[in-house]
Amino acid sequence: MDALEPWQREGFDPKSNLYELLSSRFTEVVRLTEHFRCMPEIIKWSSMQFYPDNELIPLRQHGSDRLSPLKVVHVPEGHCEGRRDKLINRPEAEAVVDQLCRLTQDPAYADRSLGVIILRQGAQSRLVQDLVDLRIDMPARERHNILVGTPEEFQGDQRDVILLSMVVDGTNVIAATGRSHERRFNVAASRARDQMWLFHSMTVDQLSSKDLRRSLLTYMQNPPPPYTHARQPANVTPDQLCAPFDSLFEQRVYLRIKERGYDVVPQWEVNGKRIDLVVTGGHGRLAVECDGSPHHSTRQQIQDDAERERELRRAGWTFWRVRSSAFALSPEDALAPLWKRLTDLGIHPDTASGRVADDTEPLAVWAPVGLAEAETAEEETDPYDGELDDDSEAV
Repeated sequence: MDALEPWQREGFDPKSNLYELLSSRFTEVVRLTEHFRCMPEIIKWSSMQFYPDNELIPLRQHGSDRLSPLKVVHVPEGHCEGRRDKLINRPEAEAVVDQLCRLTQDPAYADRSLGVIILRQGAQSRLVQDLVDLRIDMPARERHNILVGTPEEFQGDQRDVILLSMVVDGTNVIAATGRSHERRFNVAASRARDQMWLFHSMTVDQLSSKDLRRSLLTYMQNPPPPYTHARQPANVTPDQLCAPFDSLFEQRVYLRIKERGYDVVPQWEVNGKRIDLVVTGGHGRLAVECDGSPHHSTRQQIQDDAERERELRRAGWTFWRVRSSAFALSPEDALAPLWKRLTDLGIHPDTASGRVADDTEPLAVWAPVGLAEAETAEEETDPYDGELDDDSEAV
């Protein structure tokens, strides 16, 4: 710090971060949008909530045997005691640690790392850590690399499974808004690779429409389809070429797949490359390549296709190919292996979005909350994450 000029030292304080320091000195930002770490359903909330104009591209692939990516647990008896940095929600802490104990004993989680993120600064982290130390023996804690902390303590870290705890109840709480909360929630909701749980004592109707908690809770209760990519083309026929297809062969394969009730997107773009057709479902997606059309017949085109497929396979994509000659001879026989492959991958016709919600309250429609333009003085000085002072009003 002594080597810095006074004007440079002003940017370094306990709440500053590297991204903002660099942004203040380099005006042009190149944002990386490819995301390989989290399951698509997990990262999609952060993508749609915080990057609506430049959404992340989830490239993590998976099989049908994966864990359900989103879990929501309502703790109706949850209530808070104390105030400010001493505030705790003991029933919610007990529910979180009870579930953590079950996960350490479940064979499906045997080789997975586990973490608990407390979405409120203060004594709740210490309470949960004490309960973990009391109920889970040291070998299990080490085997699962269990970490308990706030979003700040998970910055740059990750676990296979993360349990989030809201802590707050429906009494005397203000909306979690502003850039400080946005950074914390964005970090918290993007630390889980395979599965994310949310424990809450409040219900949706107790949360302001401006509250990031409401955005996260309603999303996890009723998530949109994980692989929504583009609008389906309308008025596709087998005999008249239309956008965005490259050939009538692609259109005819597309129509056969649609007739089966599958969700299929033509000319899916990923990492600057296009896939002829992508069939999607709640458990995964399959790239379907139509070989032998005018765009897949020359030696160079075949070589380019092979290189593109190798690159996408490294990113986790699964491919299935059909030749135009086989399809022309017998569409039913040519596509019969496709239906089996889709079933093996857990991709089914009319697959639901796979929402996971508790049964104690009706589902609410998800919508992002507005983002803050600038940090207020109150947000810069208040470390207690949404608790009312005596002279404050609830939102």
